[in-house]
Amino acid sequence: LIKVEDELTTECWHGSFTAQYIEELTQKAGNFKPFKVFIDMLTKALTSTTTSLELHWLTYSDLQQLYAQRQSSFQLNPTPANTERRYLIV
Repeated sequence: LIKVEDELTTECWHGSFTAQYIEELTQKAGNFKPFKVFIDMLTKALTSTTTSLELHWLTYSDLQQLYAQRQSSFQLNPTPANTERRYLIV
């Protein structure tokens, strides 16, 4: 279970994901990580025990801008119906 709360707005998001689902997502993102490695990276980023990892909590619009900066020819799918969706980038 992953739960994130915005301290400024008190908005809260949560989700439950299987190890297989996390591994599939990392594969689709082009940077496959075994579940244990992903959890270790997430823990280190959350506890600030390393300067080489950061967490980014993005809206769909933020994600579009990130992709546009990295690959001008890459297009994301149209805005999803659920505008409350957030993307956790490690």
